[in-house]
Amino acid sequence: MGTTDYGTQTKTFQYQSEARAKLFNKLLTDLLPVGILSGGTISVASERIVTISSLACLIKANNLEAPDEIFSRIETANTVTLDLSDGTTGEADSSKPYIVLRWEWSEDTENYMDFLAVGWSDDSAEDDEDLLWENDLILGKVRFTTNDDDECIIVQDDSLA
Repeated sequence: MGTTDYGTQTKTFQYQSEARAKLFNKLLTDLLPVGILSGGTISVASERIVTISSLACLIKANNLEAPDEIFSRIETANTVTLDLSDGTTGEADSSKPYIVLRWEWSEDTENYMDFLAVGWSDDSAEDDEDLLWENDLILGKVRFTTNDDDECIIVQDDSLA
């Protein structure tokens, strides 16, 4: 056992270290690729609503930067329903076609992943919650059309791509 700190060493865990979830998550970051492990299938439920089957994923926190980046394995046990209405007109919002998973680290036991519809962004430092963030996991992209009443709706077929 060495007693000299050559190179200014940093240990994740050492003798009598407190075992904390954030440290374990940090230890695992970049050892495994982020992404969907299983499930997460998008289905059209109505003109404005999609459902997402239960899933398991590895996702990186969006609100931490190196060297504090962490990720976590998150699973859902049930189907998630996501309303794509814009909130004002009640029509589907065609400016937000990407269905994504977003997770932010919080020192809290009630820290859950979000299911969102967002628009595209090429900015890696994006912080507009209605646009794609760097560590969002994209589940799919919804296609839109106009119905007989000239309302924007989700395309009612299996061609989500």
